[in-house]
Amino acid sequence: MLKFYIVLIILISVLVGCAPESIKDEDSYQIPPLLTDELGEDMKEVEVFTDVMQRDGQFPEKVVVDTNYYSSNEVSRGDLVQVNIPADQAAEYSQGNPGSHVVRVVALPGETVKAEEGQLYVDEAELETFYGSAYRWAGGSSAEQTTDFSMPEFTVPESSFLLSGDNWWRSPVNIAISPIPREFIVGKVIGYIK
Repeated sequence: MLKFYIVLIILISVLVGCAPESIKDEDSYQIPPLLTDELGEDMKEVEVFTDVMQRDGQFPEKVVVDTNYYSSNEVSRGDLVQVNIPADQAAEYSQGNPGSHVVRVVALPGETVKAEEGQLYVDEAELETFYGSAYRWAGGSSAEQTTDFSMPEFTVPESSFLLSGDNWWRSPVNIAISPIPREFIVGKVIGYIK
């Protein structure tokens, strides 16, 4: 009987040790910071398309994008970015909506992604952050989490990123659409001004 318990404990330890840890993003902000300094030469104010980033009605209508940020920094998970979708590729990348979109980086090149019951998984690990779960916001004081979205696993191609608005179902660029090529990323959202 003692052997049984020893084997059971070893088996449980192996199984627990093999389970992927969740991916946590505690550095990203849901609402960009208010900027008080003058805008630099490579910074511009852009409009946010409808309510794609809304979870509680507090996301600003315009944000400031640093168009030079990625010349010396890597694109990271959780970054808010501006993308520009060419008109001749809008059907593939943004449900027929060309032009400028403000969205969030969800997954990086080479990562595998899937969604089960409204939860995103990256390389089999749960994406444990505010943008890793499906929510629906329809103008109330807060968004409601939903479990009615699933998506089969796929791998993000090299030189592409999986992007989406935080309000997945309202975003023309979202996790259910094709990953976005790096060259479509214009810059990083660094804040907003009043």
